[in-house]
Amino acid sequence: MVDPACRGGRITRRLLHLGAAPQVLRRLLRLDGDQCANAVCHPQPSQVILGSVLITAAMSYMGYYLYDYYKDEYDDHNIENDRTLAYTFLVLCGIFGLFAFILLCMVICLCKKIRIAIGIVKEACEAVTSMPLIVLYPLCQYAAFLIFLAVWIVVAGYLASTGTVSQSVDSNTNATTYSVSYDTELVRAMCYHLFGLLWTTAFLRHFTICVIAGAVGGWYWTPYIDGDKKDLPLAPVVGSVWRTFRYHQGTIAFGSFIIAVIEAIQLVIEYIKRKYLDENACLKCIASYIQCCLECFKRIMEFLSRHAYIITACKGKNFCTAAWEAFNFILDNLTQIAAVNWISMYLMFLGKVFIVLGTVVICYICAVTDDDISSVIVLLVVCGVIAYSVACMFLSVFETGIDTILMCFMWEASAKGSFIGGYVYATDHLNCFIEGINVDAATDGDQRAAKEAFKEQQTPDSGRKDES
Repeated sequence: MVDPACRGGRITRRLLHLGAAPQVLRRLLRLDGDQCANAVCHPQPSQVILGSVLITAAMSYMGYYLYDYYKDEYDDHNIENDRTLAYTFLVLCGIFGLFAFILLCMVICLCKKIRIAIGIVKEACEAVTSMPLIVLYPLCQYAAFLIFLAVWIVVAGYLASTGTVSQSVDSNTNATTYSVSYDTELVRAMCYHLFGLLWTTAFLRHFTICVIAGAVGGWYWTPYIDGDKKDLPLAPVVGSVWRTFRYHQGTIAFGSFIIAVIEAIQLVIEYIKRKYLDENACLKCIASYIQCCLECFKRIMEFLSRHAYIITACKGKNFCTAAWEAFNFILDNLTQIAAVNWISMYLMFLGKVFIVLGTVVICYICAVTDDDISSVIVLLVVCGVIAYSVACMFLSVFETGIDTILMCFMWEASAKGSFIGGYVYATDHLNCFIEGINVDAATDGDQRAAKEAFKEQQTPDSGRKDES
């Protein structure tokens, strides 16, 4: 029983009226008990989208109820804090309501785009599942970066220790001070060394994108016959690493050089702002505005370079040609890219949240059973940071895979089955959205073999000599 005299009793009683909401949703979705359990344990992207709309609408509804509750409390007791809370929850109600309305409009207006985006996410998951080693490849990137960083720190220490040390004595206090000065050549060497760090970091990051795109692209462009991709290479990740290392290093070096130049300009502006513009607020504001513009330009170039590397990995084009093709691709498919990014971003966010929360909960359960640990807060923070870093590292594979599947599918959809041999490369998640092809005939291995045998019988043997 809920005590009516309790301050939160009215909130609890109103929430109890919402107890039938899961049953109503269950009837609307027409799911039995097993299907409901399966939906909770193995959520699909469509369920995630529907859940996001319902959760956002429920948050708006909750904000209205809390606003009504604290408004009544303010009318009864005239406490200013209740009035502040009432208007706070009213603002939250409006924000969540507007967000729910926008999500609902997007679901209605971009229904087909969202269905394709869901198929692309499923296709990317299937690609990663068929190549499990691809999830571990980011470890190679971080291992290479740690090795390079150790060498870079040692070299930076040697450069910093080669300056000229000068000594000065204060005549009043007899205090001795030491200062280090560097000549012009040494300063240039330090700048070159710093730029090498920026360039190498961007190179390793872009190299990973190209390798993952090459492996996922190789999986996608394997013909889909009899419900399976039977001709998939034995080691697609190793093959992608070899192709990237053998043919695409120049492309990656050029693209990462552009990013490194932008980052170097940002560092120069930050140095000027801190050293010379502390007393001039107007010039400091202008410098910050320039930094903001550079950061926006850098993110645009990162996004464009990401798609350019996918084109390079799939088609073998150089960076400039691939970047121009990626730019045109983005302009021609803005709505589809927006739908895919929306769904993938939401799924990646949920994945990171579940990984971090699961790790922190397990860490807390293990820590509270140990009497030697006096405070678990620091331990939980460290575990949460490590879990978040690991989640970002592994989920980045899915993000690159989703972008690769998107580009490959749009190429196949624009061709409308006109590839040589009439093969279909998309699986059942996406081939139903490709116009101009007979999916059943194109994916049936027996029908294809019979057609090829018939063509061979009808083709005259031009190499046979006339024995008459």
